[in-house]
Amino acid sequence: MADAQRSVPPAVLALGPFEVDAVAGCLRRDGTVIALRPKAWRMLLYLVERPGVLIPTEQLYTAVWGDTAVTPNTMTNVVGELRRALEDTGARPRFIETVHRRGYRFIAEPAASTRPRDGFVGRAAELTDLQSALRQAELGERKAVFISGEPGLGKTTLVEQFAAGLTGGSFARVQCIEAHGASEAYMPILHLLEQLLRGPRQDEVSALLRRFAPTWLNQLPWLLDEDESQALSRSLAGIGAARMVREGAVLLEEIARSTPLTIVVEDMHWSDGPTVDLIATLLQRTGPARLLLVATYRPIDAVVHAHPIAAMVATLRRRRGVRLIPLSAFSIAEVRRCLAHDLADDALADKLAVPVGRHTGGNPLFIKAVSAQLRHEGWLRPVAGGWELTIDLDRFAPPLPDDLRELIEVQVAALPPETLRVLEAASVAGSDITVEAVAAGLEWAPERVEDLCFALAKGSLYLRAAVSGDTYDFTHALYQRAFHDRLAPSDRRRMHGRIGECIERTHASRLSEVAARQAGHFEAAGDLDRAARYREMAGGVALRRLAYDEGVRELQTALAHLEQTPDAADATGRRARIHLSLANALMSIRGYAHPDVADAFDRAERVAHASGHRREEARALIGLGALALGRGNPRAALPLVDRLLGSATDGPSDLPQYSYVRAGHVQVVLGQPRRAMEFLALSARETPEPGIPVLVDGVAEAEWLRAIALTQLGFLDQGRAAVERALQRIDETGLAWARGVALYYALEVHLLRRDMHGAERMAGEMIEHLRIYDFPMQTHIVSFHQDYLRGIAGPSAAPLDDMRRHLAAHHASGDRWHHTVHLAEMAEIEIASGDLDAASASLDAAFAHGEWGGEERHLPELWRLRGGVRRLRADVDGAEECFRRAIDTARERDCRLFELRATVSLADLLRDGGRAAEAVPLLSDIHDWFEEGHDGADLRDAAALLRQLRS
Repeated sequence: MADAQRSVPPAVLALGPFEVDAVAGCLRRDGTVIALRPKAWRMLLYLVERPGVLIPTEQLYTAVWGDTAVTPNTMTNVVGELRRALEDTGARPRFIETVHRRGYRFIAEPAASTRPRDGFVGRAAELTDLQSALRQAELGERKAVFISGEPGLGKTTLVEQFAAGLTGGSFARVQCIEAHGASEAYMPILHLLEQLLRGPRQDEVSALLRRFAPTWLNQLPWLLDEDESQALSRSLAGIGAARMVREGAVLLEEIARSTPLTIVVEDMHWSDGPTVDLIATLLQRTGPARLLLVATYRPIDAVVHAHPIAAMVATLRRRRGVRLIPLSAFSIAEVRRCLAHDLADDALADKLAVPVGRHTGGNPLFIKAVSAQLRHEGWLRPVAGGWELTIDLDRFAPPLPDDLRELIEVQVAALPPETLRVLEAASVAGSDITVEAVAAGLEWAPERVEDLCFALAKGSLYLRAAVSGDTYDFTHALYQRAFHDRLAPSDRRRMHGRIGECIERTHASRLSEVAARQAGHFEAAGDLDRAARYREMAGGVALRRLAYDEGVRELQTALAHLEQTPDAADATGRRARIHLSLANALMSIRGYAHPDVADAFDRAERVAHASGHRREEARALIGLGALALGRGNPRAALPLVDRLLGSATDGPSDLPQYSYVRAGHVQVVLGQPRRAMEFLALSARETPEPGIPVLVDGVAEAEWLRAIALTQLGFLDQGRAAVERALQRIDETGLAWARGVALYYALEVHLLRRDMHGAERMAGEMIEHLRIYDFPMQTHIVSFHQDYLRGIAGPSAAPLDDMRRHLAAHHASGDRWHHTVHLAEMAEIEIASGDLDAASASLDAAFAHGEWGGEERHLPELWRLRGGVRRLRADVDGAEECFRRAIDTARERDCRLFELRATVSLADLLRDGGRAAEAVPLLSDIHDWFEEGHDGADLRDAAALLRQLRS
């Protein structure tokens, strides 16, 4: 865009006698606030940030009104309001020029304001500390300042004073919101990015998002077209939560690379856990960054609610570049200065400083409230040049409980009833208060509410226009709480319900953005059916943001609400879907073999089956089958697959393909490759449906399963080709999770072929893939295989110790996937290391596990390795018995590769026993069966042994 390369404007801009304060969200003339309606403020800010640029009318419509339909007269009226506020005219403009039929241009050149903010009392040392941190950040030293203090001590005022002095760099200010329920994951950071993406650096920030933070780009779909958004969502499905934290930290560093970045996060005691994690990660990184983070929080709230901000600050304070500024109450001298400013009467301030300081405890907010009370009660009478006190100071004792409720009651007694009702409804609306929401809560006309909100914001006592320009906020959270508590419970419930319904109408196309807040409204209204819908929606939003813990909490709350509303529309179907989502979320944080995951899938299956929801039942069966395989229990998966195949024939049309794939998978693990190939052939006849389940592509999974089966059957080249097709298919679909699984199966195929170089390459690719996409649960088993490859290259004690450690870590989540294969590899290295007792124990465990759950795909290899142990122990007869048992087992299952390997071991034993003539026909028959794969290690070894036997 034309203005994208302009320098970033300071937080406060001077326009002659006027100031545009983007921090406080207001226009001032000579220090006096000029009230603007929200849309007028938003338009002014948009124009001022683009001086000299012609802004087309349609662009202004979009920037100010978004999707709301407005008439041309509406924009004309807003421009007129701005010109009146700026004392400007259309005929001879000084600020806003109309370009006929094209748009508007801001013709004045704003400059950084040098005016100190009026009314700022005390905090000089704290302000100096902030300014010092900023200078160091501008030089490339990452800095953070945490400002702590209880309500009313002036944390926001200090931040605004600091921000008003910013004259360059990028600046973003966000506020954490006290939610009715759980806070939305990463909402402050998303608001921060939205500010930067709508500012002068929008093109640069957008490019950095695409390059460094695809997980965050995925949360901002308005930057992508529909195809890009869908492709990105699919590619990121199932990745770990740490990926989003890491990318967020890197993104903010990159934004701060070319231009200093100052971030203000207010009220972090209300922030969500993932936001705290991201900020902690950002501050613990060690590279240079032209970055300053300023955060405010209330220590007592953090401790009472066990919020992680307190622990984070305690940890980070020990790091260089992190500072804590605890705010204390005003001294008597500062109380006097505050009163002198509010009352404009130095003599009266001298008289009042001590009693007001005593009664307020030096709390700045309370001081201002008391000075207002003095006027409201008539205890101050205006006289020439100031005020006259009408009460005896000895009797001056204003009520001042901790939460200001009584003091506010005194103040609001003088408010007109209509104004009081608006403030009460606004307190129910919460933060980012819209006129439409307040009007709905009161059942009043929006125009009536607009005028009252505008008047309140003009006085700035209780309400102020939000910085965004679209909404209003309370000037302090204490006021919001006090007005909310004034309402009778029945009034409060009704207002919450009406406001929730209003938001449903006004945010119909983007309800997921306000789902958590909506759930809070309907919970407060007692409408648990609606609340459950929004908690489910909020859970989905959290999972898309990789905030799995938050997603689990939201989904569990949704289920609890549905338990109390069993007669709600489609309650059973919704319960089944929520249990499925919950199972997938728990799988991401606890592993797919965890009992809680099984419980969630089991509940989903039972609810869906009882209510006839076939798709949900099928998805639950898929999940339960995957869990059975994950625990190394394919025998338990068999009846589940049978039911899945049954539902596929008369259920949703997109299930047969994946049902056959799942049946083939079970047969592979059972050690029946021929039967597996039959199911996989049936799957090829069906049309695949991406997203059943969402993390896996059925065609690719069929290929990698086919690769295992073909290799075991002895079709070695065909198996290798199937692996390549699987990886190619995954590259086409862009499914990151499925690529990790495909790489693992490719690793197994190479190990089956004894292609150690290929296996090393696949293991390296997979480790890198897991690092990039943060799939930590698979890392240990890949590392185990890497240790195995080290052991094959040169046995030593170190690989065994590492193998045992990685296998134990892999099992910690209950995972026993391909357990017999892993125990066989362990036994092989133990044999090579000469630890025959350990090898025997590993093989005993593998046999027992296979007998328990039916995981027998590696059974011939287990018999062969047991024969190897007995041979080394000079038990020739026992070794021969084991080798022949391995051959028979392999033949029963058509596993020609394992038959070849066991026959080589038997032939070598027979040769050593002087029975070479007996060995030749055994080995030549199986060797000659193979028509492909002669470049592989097994066939090369067999050919070499045959030559020795025949010589």
